[in-house]
Amino acid sequence: MREIPTKAVKTALGRWGFRKSAKGDASGHEPWESADGTKRVRPCLRRKMVNLAEVFALARQLESLGICGRREFIAEVKELV
Repeated sequence: MREIPTKAVKTALGRWGFRKSAKGDASGHEPWESADGTKRVRPCLRRKMVNLAEVFALARQLESLGICGRREFIAEVKELV
């Protein structure tokens, strides 16, 4: 399975207005919240590389929150690689 650098995923989240809100827990999930603090996601970013499946799951989560389309997010992450 293809892997994406964690830094690219974090940069893409930052471009969509998210910031890291607190330290992650033992599961490796880091809470990220929108600039106004109303929307929150918890992607698993504990390693240097992220599975493409996890990037797709995060994109679906962002789409369900109404932040962006999943294809837009995935295209942005791939552009940063």
